[in-house]
Amino acid sequence: MPRTVVRRRLATRLLLLLTCLLPLPALADTWRVDLLVFRYLRPVDEQGLTPAPPNLRNAIELDDTAALSRAGITLLPESEFALADHWTQLRRSAQFRPLIRLAWTQNDPPSANGPRLRLKGGEELVVADESGMGARQFNEIDGSVALHLGRFLHLDTDMVYTAPGADATSWTLSESRRMRSEELHHLDSPRLAAIVRVVRWGSSP
Repeated sequence: MPRTVVRRRLATRLLLLLTCLLPLPALADTWRVDLLVFRYLRPVDEQGLTPAPPNLRNAIELDDTAALSRAGITLLPESEFALADHWTQLRRSAQFRPLIRLAWTQNDPPSANGPRLRLKGGEELVVADESGMGARQFNEIDGSVALHLGRFLHLDTDMVYTAPGADATSWTLSESRRMRSEELHHLDSPRLAAIVRVVRWGSSP
């Protein structure tokens, strides 16, 4: 057999071997999140804070389709919201008021400092600025949430509830909670709370 043919065959085999040794691309990991935010109607003893805007760094507005697409986030229609029964039960209760419901899928959530979803709900409020800069506009609920996937899956919430009235006061729901897949999680604060479920996309929510 000619040496040139032997060399070509050896080169082909070596190329195939090197290709097999290359790392395979990671398969995309897609998660679905169903989130319900509500507030308590019961009186609380804990003193609130002076109203201030939440930290909205990296927050994407829900109508910014281009930014959502770049972040690998797809909002699901309300008709597909998986916690509809919980929403109905809260609406029927005299102790709670549901304010926000949202479902989305997210591809390959980052380990930290990734995109956040801006959440607003409830009444629009005008609050006097004590520094003398005039009135400021607030939403009853304002803030953001983010899904992170490092060693474990976490949902990070940073939301502010501002109570309407002449003496407006705010309370926060700021927590990073490990999300066990397919379990129902309850995040809580004196005034504001959330129910969350995270599942792999394609699983039954």
